[in-house]
Amino acid sequence: MFHIHNSNRMLNKLSLEKQEHIQDKWLTSRLDYVLKEAMKQADLPMWIVISEENNDDPVVESLTPSLHDCTRRLSIFVYTLDQKTDKLERYFIGGAHP
Repeated sequence: MFHIHNSNRMLNKLSLEKQEHIQDKWLTSRLDYVLKEAMKQADLPMWIVISEENNDDPVVESLTPSLHDCTRRLSIFVYTLDQKTDKLERYFIGGAHP
């Protein structure tokens, strides 16, 4: 049905490093805009996600950059929405966070 040449498909693939860069830019956009709007609509001033070692919360994968392996001991993600300034603040307890 479709005439797709394998050689052309291989040329159009991005390297893993470029894919990760794009994924991380989307992550920043989701955290800065989508999460902020969702918290406003839900009238939620704070959202806390707690994840334990070897028992990651399923949402952690959508909150962390592509190079994040797994939770170490305990990871706590805190998102606060300042209703006066309309700014979303992100905090992470347990290591570096995007």
